[in-house]
Amino acid sequence: RFPGLGRTTTAVNDLSIFAKYILKENAATGSLISVGGMMTLPTGPDTFANADYIRAVHTTTFQPFLGYILNLGDFYLHGFSAVEFPVNPSDVTIMYNDVGVGYWLYRSTEADSLISAIAPTFEVHVNTPLNHRHPFDRFDIAGTPDVVNFTYGLNVGLGQKSMLTFGLVQPMTAPKPFDYEAVVQLNVRFGPNRGPLTAPVIGGP
Repeated sequence: RFPGLGRTTTAVNDLSIFAKYILKENAATGSLISVGGMMTLPTGPDTFANADYIRAVHTTTFQPFLGYILNLGDFYLHGFSAVEFPVNPSDVTIMYNDVGVGYWLYRSTEADSLISAIAPTFEVHVNTPLNHRHPFDRFDIAGTPDVVNFTYGLNVGLGQKSMLTFGLVQPMTAPKPFDYEAVVQLNVRFGPNRGPLTAPVIGGP
């Protein structure tokens, strides 16, 4: 809802297509390093929440990334680094870095368990624009600030192939685009199991 404007909006966001490849994996623990790439097509609204009073560049982007997860018993460390390149140079090129820690409160040993795992997690996301670094420049519609977000999450394993994730995102730097953001993700693995069910990075590749 837009304060003072008396209207709401609902929309489906941009479509993203991505692929990853595991460079190195420990099949016994699930620890791994992977690389990949994502292409995002401008299929969603041109501006945040489809607001007609905001100017924005809306273009196709490409994002190569490197991700990792390190399992240490019931504790785990995970994260990724990525750079997003827009097709239109009028848009911002931005680097994303994320690191998170979590703890497996519960992991079922039964293959047919509906709830197979429960793991809370905490993540730090750092977004760094590599150009268009002046968010208050009225002549640069792609001006972007450095952003640090904290994410508090809960991962719930469903069976042996799915992970349902709930997250609450809190911006820690100004200008803040929002006060809080709620995130819900469902990750489903296809094909035969290659190792233990792992927790995803919230909002990450």
